[in-house]
Order: sequence, then C-alpha cells, then structure tokens
Amino acid sequence: TTEIYTLSLHDALPICASHSPSASEQYNRSMKLTQEFVAPHPREFVWNAFDDTELLVSCFPGAKLIAVEGDGTFSGEVSARLGPMRMQFSGDGLIIRDQSLWQGEVKGKGTDRGSNSHVTVNMRYQLTEERQGQETLIKVEVDYARTGTLAQVGRGPVLEEFVRQITKEFGTNLDEKLQRSDRKSTRLNSSHALNS
Repeated sequence: TTEIYTLSLHDALPICASHSPSASEQYNRSMKLTQEFVAPHPREFVWNAFDDTELLVSCFPGAKLIAVEGDGTFSGEVSARLGPMRMQFSGDGLIIRDQSLWQGEVKGKGTDRGSNSHVTVNMRYQLTEERQGQETLIKVEVDYARTGTLAQVGRGPVLEEFVRQITKEFGTNLDEKLQRSDRKSTRLNSSHALNS
C-alpha cells in the first residue's frame, strides 16, 4: 500500500492551563481521525473486499468477529493495550454501503467491563479511482467518543501513537489481504481458462 494518509486527532473538550475540566468533561471525550492511502487494486475489487465483513474486521489488530447477520449487523470483540491499561471491548455494529457513491459506513459501540469504559465509533470510507482505474484511493474518517477510565488516560501522545500504529497496521493488513485475494482470483481465472 502506498500511504499518503494524514492523521489529525483532537479532544472535543481540550484541556489548557486556564481551564479546569468538570467531572463530565473528564469522563466523556470525543476524537476524530482521518486517513488516506492508495491500494494498488481496481476500485471494484477493493469495494468487493470491503463487502467481506470478516476480511475487513481481521485487518484491525486485536479484533475478532463473533457473528454476522444478513441485515448488515455484526458483533465482535477488540483487545487493546493503551499504556498501562489492557482492555477487552465487546459490542456490536452496523454496516451501510452505497455503491452508487462508492462509499460506506461502519457504526459500532463496545464496552470494556474491567475499566468501565465505553467507546462509540462511526467510520466512513470513500473509494476513488486513481491512475486510470489501476489503483484506488481509500479515504477513511473515524469519529468516536469514549467515556469512563479510557476518557481520562486515552488522550495526548499516548493515544496519538496508539492510533498511528493501529492505522498503519490496518493499511498493511488490508493490502496483504487484497494481494492474497487478487492472487487467488488470478489462479481461479487461469484454471477456468485451461479447462475451457
């Protein structure tokens, strides 16, 4: 994957020296992440890969898919370590796709009972053709809110580095799985051509 992504993080309620956060501000924060990278595959090929919920979830480090329903809903778990905290989130989500616009949305929410932390995530992605359709620009925007213990420790350089690593691994894993799927498709097409 050729990465051209930019990453921007911000607390919805930033803390500065002249501002003492209230209890609600300390325990309820939101953040936005934007990422762009180029995959060396045609747009339709990438679109079909994004339709594979199991493949998509497996690209996220620590994620495990539990169940997928026919209406676009799914449930799963995510294991993560942030500084001294080791968390195990369980939750569910919904996938919405619109091929006429080549864009989709993944909504999810999860709870880590050990730290009493809750996370709500809304991820939107847009696929755009590059180099006369030979490559695909993947733009991802993620908005998420966190409450509980995670809202206190999950901010600043620690969280920024954590998100940078997650996004880098997601892009790498996605590209590897697309390459693997592409090779499998090529072998199947070659086999059909030989047998015809």
